[in-house]
This record gives sequence, structure tokens and C-alpha cells, in this order.
Amino acid sequence: MPISFLITFLEKTMNTKILTIGIQPKQMNLTNTISQPVTEAMDELVLLIKNNL
Repeated sequence: MPISFLITFLEKTMNTKILTIGIQPKQMNLTNTISQPVTEAMDELVLLIKNNL
């Protein structure tokens, strides 16, 4: 199912707007670990959101 379908469904059923934010990894492979740059980007994003709410 495309993420856009899920977002549209949730927006209509919950009567709200949903914002998605993505971080594109430099590489994608079959490991289950998150790279250090992605971890750092997520930490920065969390701080940015917390400081602006």
C-alpha cells in the first residue's frame, strides 16, 4: 500500500493533517542497523521538532 494512501485515509478518518518527514540513507542494504549519519540526522530532527513545538 502506498504511504500516500495511508496518509489520505488517516487524514479523512481522523479529520486532521499529517506531515511526513523522511531521511534518505546514503546506502540501503539488507542489514538491520541504522548508520551513524542517519542516527545523527534523526537526533537533530527530534531536537528541531521539540524546540519548535
